Amino acid sequence: MVLASSNRLAVGQVTSDDLVDEVLVRAWEEFDHCPAHWGLDVWLVSLLDEVVKGYLTIREEREEIEHALSELEPPQRLAFAHHVEAHDRQEACKRRGKGLQLTKGDGR
Repeated sequence: MVLASSNRLAVGQVTSDDLVDEVLVRAWEEFDHCPAHWGLDVWLVSLLDEVVKGYLTIREEREEIEHALSELEPPQRLAFAHHVEAHDRQEACKRRGKGLQLTKGDGR
């Protein structure tokens, strides 16, 4: 993966399957907003670019949180880490819920 080789994302942190899944979900959700003058390939690559930038932003935020955690006392660090883990689980459930909605169909 190009991002892993540039040290922007760690190997195993995001897989190509993760990227493809996210792009396909976005393509499904945003199909009506695809610019008419763009080819499908150009549009999908632009969605991929958005997804990759999103993952990089998440990684940068995670690094900021880890830095802040390192400056806390151990009991505070543990409490905050539990809070972050709970938040991550909630976000993952939201993303999975969005994906499940796609199987219901909307007449397309």
